[in-house]
Amino acid sequence: PISELLAVTGKTIIHYYDIICIAEVKEDLTNIVLSSEKLKIPMHQYDFKLEFMDASADNLRAGLSYIAYVKASRPDGSPLGVGHNERISFYATTNHNRFFGRYVKPTTVESEYRIPDDGVVVITITNIDMDIDTLDLRAVLVSNTRISAYKSVDKFHTETNNGIQISLVTDLEEVKAGMNAEFKVRSTKAITGFKYIVIARGNIIEVDEVSMSGKVATFSIEVTCLMAPTARIIVFYIDKSEVIADSLEVKVNCACKNDVTVRFNKAQTKPGEEVTVDVTATSGSFVGILAVDQSVLLLKTGNDITQADVLSELGSYDTSEDNT
Repeated sequence: PISELLAVTGKTIIHYYDIICIAEVKEDLTNIVLSSEKLKIPMHQYDFKLEFMDASADNLRAGLSYIAYVKASRPDGSPLGVGHNERISFYATTNHNRFFGRYVKPTTVESEYRIPDDGVVVITITNIDMDIDTLDLRAVLVSNTRISAYKSVDKFHTETNNGIQISLVTDLEEVKAGMNAEFKVRSTKAITGFKYIVIARGNIIEVDEVSMSGKVATFSIEVTCLMAPTARIIVFYIDKSEVIADSLEVKVNCACKNDVTVRFNKAQTKPGEEVTVDVTATSGSFVGILAVDQSVLLLKTGNDITQADVLSELGSYDTSEDNT
């Protein structure tokens, strides 16, 4: 129980701590002690979690808007469900540049939002000052102020002080292969057009140019499985020998083009009886089958390849370490 953990640790908050479990087996004859791997179990004092999604950029463009995505969920990542009345308070603190000894006091704007059923709160911050240095963002659950999320955003600097910004118009959770994802591009000055590049798994998937008249334009991209699990869309134009660019990382739901199904001719069987396994996949596929006793998996995972392993490997091919 949480009350016992608080008593043992002597702390009032255990929300950010982990329980480390280690099993040891000692052989009496040789006194050899074998230790298991560390099992880290995160402690959750509250049945609620707030976090800024990866779609929230780490940099902002002065003179343009900034879009923050705050996700509310259960500690295991599952949605809150329908019928809740939870709300968040959102604080945006603007820190200005100090130049020639001038000091501008930070300003904080507070707002409140209802958390939708899907758990994603989309917050647009407009009228960002040109002399901004950093923007500190904080989301706090109204019903329990101890549950919060924090993010600091730095200004993206250019020699000409111009900027361009790309944002996703399509719902974040609905970017799937076979659909058209729509994007909006804003610029601090009127331009005649821009180019965009789609990069996924370390490869350039698509390159094109979009014409525009003014400061705002929209364009769409046909989403394919080659863009999974994540695609980075880069937009840029050249202004006075300087490349003005921005990028956005989008998660694509279609990691595996080959749909594999496994069927058994029996739901239950006895030792010594034969079981027929039917595997369906694309012609020419290599299929690996691993059969182990279920109790083995309780001790330690084997060398089997899971979908999570594949997604992690594909995601490592991205050439950028941050989302700007």
